[in-house]
Amino acid sequence: MRKYADEDGIQVEEHFKEYALIVLRFNDQLTAWRNEMDGQNYRILAQNLDHDRSNIHDFCLMDIKLLDRLADINKQEPFGMSQKTNPDRPDFGQAIVKACCENTCKIFASFK
Repeated sequence: MRKYADEDGIQVEEHFKEYALIVLRFNDQLTAWRNEMDGQNYRILAQNLDHDRSNIHDFCLMDIKLLDRLADINKQEPFGMSQKTNPDRPDFGQAIVKACCENTCKIFASFK
């Protein structure tokens, strides 16, 4: 297994950010589309947005598994995105969004 390069770390961070943005904007985007277009176009766009959200979530889960595997190889604590012992997909999703929001808050706080 190759070393986890800085470039890959940046990609993981981008996956997490992209997922958090999709989740946080999901309902607002659906509401806007519902008010702007007919039912058929709305359904197509909603399905595409949900598909994109699901795909990026899958990327995030793969990233977390890789980070955990590397931690295990290096005899370190697992990445641990969720506080639960046996987290499921929504648990990881919520943990990713929470981590991204906390990161953003720290960035804004540093500007004070």
